[in-house]
Formats: sequence, structure tokens, C-alpha cells
Amino acid sequence: MVTLIVLATIATLTGLAVFLALMGLRSWLKAQTGLEGPLSGKLGAGPQWRAASTTATPSPAAGAGRWRRLSLVQRAEADLIAADSKLTVREYFLTRIGLALVGLLLAWLGTRQVPVGLLAALIGWVAPALQLRRRRAARLRQFEDNFPNVLDLLVGSLRAGQGLLHAIQIVAQEMPEPVASEFDRVVRETSLGYSLQDALDHLVERVGSEDLHMTVTAIQINYEVGGNLAEVLHTISETIRDRLRLTRMIRAVTAQQRMTGTILILLPFILGAILMVLNPSYMMAMFQPGWPLLIPAYAVGSVLIGALIMRQMMRLEV
Repeated sequence: MVTLIVLATIATLTGLAVFLALMGLRSWLKAQTGLEGPLSGKLGAGPQWRAASTTATPSPAAGAGRWRRLSLVQRAEADLIAADSKLTVREYFLTRIGLALVGLLLAWLGTRQVPVGLLAALIGWVAPALQLRRRRAARLRQFEDNFPNVLDLLVGSLRAGQGLLHAIQIVAQEMPEPVASEFDRVVRETSLGYSLQDALDHLVERVGSEDLHMTVTAIQINYEVGGNLAEVLHTISETIRDRLRLTRMIRAVTAQQRMTGTILILLPFILGAILMVLNPSYMMAMFQPGWPLLIPAYAVGSVLIGALIMRQMMRLEV
């Protein structure tokens, strides 16, 4: 009787996991073909941004603090917009839930060990978020690498006698992704009734680049007090190029140390998973009620503390 109940429970959870995964896949395919998607993901702004942008351009540091105060759903929506994902928030969480359930069931059916199933479920839940943040970081890095060329193109257009909005249109047409799509959103927002300053503020909020924030601040100051905007942007471009050159040199010098730190962090978890598969009874002795639980708790805590220390040691602000 107990076996039948367990089998029925497993079958129910498996069906639910497959259903959620298929629903997430279906919604993702619809989003990829452009049949649906959040308007905020297309334009990157709404009326609520307008009031915030009338005072001053919010810096990425201030945006990061505000991002931490947002709810889980709002943070997910901000990450999806920044990563230029076609998924909606609902589809994103359905995918995470489906992967967590599938990982739990597959690991439990394969090993019959609850800790292994919970670990697989945790990996299935966290993996989409890590992938989304990696995609967001890669998109930001591509944007910042091309940003000096954007400024050079703006400077050339301004020196040729064209207006700033027309220069931004040229950037949207000539530059590669993700620069082209982001500045194209600026042009589309101005066509929908936003002022150019507001559209640039929205761009800063979406991208989160310090270089972009500095440039938009200079443009807004120039609008208020006047001056030669082309020369200001040229100076900013040279400054950004020097900073990027120094940053790349530092990353090249510290590449071996960063790889060593990553290996040291992952090694205990990889060895623990291998031992759990090869000899489950040996590893399960540490998960018995009582003082043996202190062993894995201390190990995980030590690894996390070491990871934070290494991260702070290798973090260099340029």
C-alpha cells in the first residue's frame, strides 16, 4: 500500500513537472515569434519612469540600491528587461519551477536519496537565474566595449551640424547589438511623446552603465548651461578608452587567480556529489540528526566565507 502511494505521488509530481515545463516552453516559443511579450520589455519604460526622470538622471549605484529593495517579481522583471529576454515574468518563474521539479524527481529516482534530490531541485531553481544574470552581464560588457565608438559617432555627427536626436538615430542604424537596439528604443520613445532627456534617463535605468550615466549627465548639463557638446563627448570617449584599457590589463593579469578561486569553490561540491553517487551510505552518515549535521554546515559556511573573501580581494575598481 505504501509503495502504491509513493508511486502515485511520483507519477503526479512527474506529470506536474512535465506540464509546467511544456507550458514554459510553449510561452517561450510564443515570445520568440513575437506573438506576446511585455510592453515594458519592448520600450523599457512606462509612465512611472517619467516622474523619476524629471529631477536628475539616477545613477547605476542608486539603481542597484533600489533594485535590492524591489520584490522578487520586480527584480526578475528588471533582469529580464536588462538581459533583453523575450520571456515574461510568469514564463520565467514557470520555467524555474518546472526545472526544479524535474531535477528533484530525476535525482530521487536515480539515487533514492532525499538530499541529492533537494540539491538537484536547488540547482534547477537557481540555474535559470544564474543564466539570466550571466546574459545580463555579457550584454552590459558588450555595450560598454562599444560605447567609446558610440561617442565617436555622436561627436562626428554633431560636428557635421546634425542634431543630437538624429545622431542617436545614426547610432541605432550603424552600431552592432546590443547598442543598436538600446538606442533604437530611445528613438522610439521620443516618437511616442517622451522628451529626449527622459528617453536617455530610461536608457540609463535599463543598461546600468556608469559610463552611460556620466555621458547622459553631461548631455543634460549641456542642455541647461550650453557649451560645445561635441568636445565634451570627445573628452569622455578618451577617458572611457583609457579606463577600458587599464581594466583589460588588470583582468589579464588576474585571470589565473580568478580561475583558481573558481576551482577551489566548486571542488568540494563536485567531490561531495561524486561520493554521494559512489557511496551514499558513507555520505549520509553526515546528514544524520544531531551533531553530525555540523560537519556539512561548517563545510558549506567555510566555502561561502572563503568565496566572499576571494571575491573582495580580486575586486578592483578602475
